[in-house]
Amino acid sequence: MKLDNKEPKEIVASIKKNLPKYTLPETIDTMEEYMVATDLGSKIAKAKKDVEKFRDHFAKPHYDTYKKIREMFSPFVEGLTTKEKELKTLMLSFHKIEKVKRDAEQALVEAEAIANAPEGAEVVVEVVNDINTIDGGEGRSQVRTLKKWRVVDINKVPTKYLEVSKKLVDEDIKKGIVPPGIEQYEDQTLVFSR
Repeated sequence: MKLDNKEPKEIVASIKKNLPKYTLPETIDTMEEYMVATDLGSKIAKAKKDVEKFRDHFAKPHYDTYKKIREMFSPFVEGLTTKEKELKTLMLSFHKIEKVKRDAEQALVEAEAIANAPEGAEVVVEVVNDINTIDGGEGRSQVRTLKKWRVVDINKVPTKYLEVSKKLVDEDIKKGIVPPGIEQYEDQTLVFSR
């Protein structure tokens, strides 16, 4: 199929119209059925390869352009990201120190209000330690508390939370090293060609 001066929609419509319906066998019980399945698998693999060729013909130039445009802007984004991280580090450091000061001040205000209140009276005090959201005039900053975690003793972590690194095991297996607790075995796969 010639692709010159064609739109992707035209090619997709043509594929929909001309793509044969592949009916898979329910079982394969004889060598003849296996050979027929081989031919069918080869036809499906070729059709898939053809469709991917059409797709890539239209998509690749756009993808290459997309990557080039991202590369042009990348130094600016990276530079600004670095500056933003540095500023956030400074601000969070200050916020932590200021929060400790304000919490101590809040505790004093509350203790004084309770001490001076008539017995049984409801005590209402001004909140002086709420500094999580700050309006700077041109912008707003907000400190949020996130729940995070880190490993402090790997030996105490239950095995259900541990993962085997496929990449590292594959590298060692290629070198002929089978790590303890790993079994190397052979599996079969099927490839169609023609």
